[in-house]
Amino acid sequence: MSETTAGNRPALRVSERIGETVRRALLRSGALDTSHRIEREEGWLFFPLNEGAEWRSILSSEGINTEGVESVDFYFEGVERHSGDYRDYLIGVPPQYQGLLPTSFDVVGDIALIKLPGDVQPFSQFIGEALLKAHTNLTAVFQDTGVTGEFRIRKLHHLAGENRTLTVHTEFGIHLRVDPARVYFTPRLAAERHRISGLVKDREGVLDMFAGVGPFSIAIGRAVPSAVVHAIDLNPEAIKLLEENIRLNRVKNVYPHFGDAREISLKLAEEERFQRVIMNLPHSALEFLETALLCVGNGTIHIYDIAEKEEMDEHRVRILRAAEKAGRTVSSLKTTELKGYSPSESMFVHDLQINSGQKVMYRESNEKNEGRAMTEKERKLWGKTNDRQGD
Repeated sequence: MSETTAGNRPALRVSERIGETVRRALLRSGALDTSHRIEREEGWLFFPLNEGAEWRSILSSEGINTEGVESVDFYFEGVERHSGDYRDYLIGVPPQYQGLLPTSFDVVGDIALIKLPGDVQPFSQFIGEALLKAHTNLTAVFQDTGVTGEFRIRKLHHLAGENRTLTVHTEFGIHLRVDPARVYFTPRLAAERHRISGLVKDREGVLDMFAGVGPFSIAIGRAVPSAVVHAIDLNPEAIKLLEENIRLNRVKNVYPHFGDAREISLKLAEEERFQRVIMNLPHSALEFLETALLCVGNGTIHIYDIAEKEEMDEHRVRILRAAEKAGRTVSSLKTTELKGYSPSESMFVHDLQINSGQKVMYRESNEKNEGRAMTEKERKLWGKTNDRQGD
């Protein structure tokens, strides 16, 4: 415990509406000054920042819209509190390893999931115990050693606290029962899920092709009660938790389906095409794009994609080519980088707007940034594929 000094400090002024998402992003990155209390004033939250914090890049990397977020100086009262940096509680880690300690980690409910480089493995238990001391909201810490298998499940190793992985995760007012050892879930798409739920109109038909425990579907079901959401997943554990989450959040308009996304999607679309399709299968969503194009009417497909930045031109052209092959009209294709995934890869979302018609078109960028112009590389690739088609 220590007494912090009152006075003006660098701060981030944020609307209360996105406050919790911003707080988590700043905390994970180490940008939040945890020695001062977050203040509230007239509908705004003021987050104290550590010196030199690159808040804009931090929020952008997590897919958080920075419009309306402002850097200001704000007066914070002095308070007595624990340090929020787990490294302050570490004992026995030699100085040469201090620079290798992770500065960020995922929090799912009351469980921390942290990735550790090989050189600090001998200190993993100390790191877990330090996290529990620094963050009293946590009850368990696990080492995340990567995603494996068809269901993209994390391999977890218990470090400290309770040896359980089932938890309840809360974001933007919805509650999700999640077991990260049995189903894939990332808390880092919270802002993106909130964005999509805000786009859905009354009485829309929504197809969530790879729903998991339902974070997209539940968010939409809560936000738009008149929408009809069909949520599909091949992992039986995910479907069980999805059904629990439907009951937990008291949504009546989300319908779970267990099985193959292609087969179920096409069967559902036989009666009526959907106005919105969500494809949250980042490593292989493009392989299912043909099915999505058959299932969407006049509407939008949200395609989540993990790739090298240099590969995005090829991926965008691949999307446009698939639409042309399906005989669909593309009115816009907007690609946004959501967050870093690895040192060389990022997660992107492609918002593909489809209209009725036979001819594929491409709308150039406008002042509202509803789409962007093709790059020179994309134009060359587009020309090459057209030439090949004509041969």
